[in-house]
Amino acid sequence: MLGSLLKRLLGSRASTAPPPVPDAAIVDSRWIETTLGLQQKGSYPEVVARCEAALARGPDHVDVLKLLAAALLAQGRTQEGIRQLRRVIEIASSAKAHAQLGGILAATGNFDGAIASYRAAVSGQPEFVEAWSTLAALFKALGRYDEAEACCASGLHVEPRHAGLKHTLATVMFEQARVEEAIATIRESLALQPGDPIAHSAL
Repeated sequence: MLGSLLKRLLGSRASTAPPPVPDAAIVDSRWIETTLGLQQKGSYPEVVARCEAALARGPDHVDVLKLLAAALLAQGRTQEGIRQLRRVIEIASSAKAHAQLGGILAATGNFDGAIASYRAAVSGQPEFVEAWSTLAALFKALGRYDEAEACCASGLHVEPRHAGLKHTLATVMFEQARVEEAIATIRESLALQPGDPIAHSAL
């Protein structure tokens, strides 16, 4: 009888107790959803604050680090964003993360760093055609035509009908005065993507 009385008493107390206050630093699916919503609204300072609070409890949470990097980059805090992306790669290296870092480094003028990042991306995932394409374009812009052509060849080995790679390859050939090859290759690009005005202009 005493046991049942205690059980009823405890049950009554539990039912009248206030609900627990959610901890904004505890990362779960709801936390991710809320933070993504803030990111999409452009509330970057709030995203940064939430991420920093969460990382104080778990500094190696990759999803939080990615959100923090994106928010920092969106605010123009480029070097801080790059540091967070490098941290992501240290914890969970992936071809996509390397490519993202490469794109940001290229935009800041750190071409050697960008090349190293894209090389890491395709080394880890040789079928990553877009990384091959971007790396080829980067080499071409730097006048490193042999390396650009090699990247085009590697990408086209994975996806032979990639119009962008054929376009880059054609411009590399033209820069080397291989005009007939360039014309034939840009025509191949146009056959795959007939509405590309830049390719028409190049031809």
